[in-house]
Amino acid sequence: MAKKEDLIKYITKQVVTYVDTPQTERQERRIEERQRPREHWMVRWFGLVPFSISMWAEQHVKGSKAEQPTKVQGRSISNLFTKWMKRTS
Repeated sequence: MAKKEDLIKYITKQVVTYVDTPQTERQERRIEERQRPREHWMVRWFGLVPFSISMWAEQHVKGSKAEQPTKVQGRSISNLFTKWMKRTS
C-alpha cells in the first residue's frame, strides 16, 4: 500500500510542477536539451567498457609507445638495461 501512495504523491508532484511552470520556460528548456551535444550511442547503451576495450585493443595492435625503445644519447634503453644487468650480476 505504501508504494502506491508514494507513486501517487510523486506523480501529482510532477504534474503540479509541470502545470506551475510557464509554457515559455518549458519550451526554452526543450530547446536547450536539443542543442546540448549527446554522448556516443555506445557510451549511452554500454557505458565506458567498449571505449576502454577499444583503447586497450588499439594499444596492443599498434604497439604501445612504452614498448618501443627510445634513444638516449645515441643508445637504446634496452641496450643500456642489458649492460647494467651484466654489470650488477
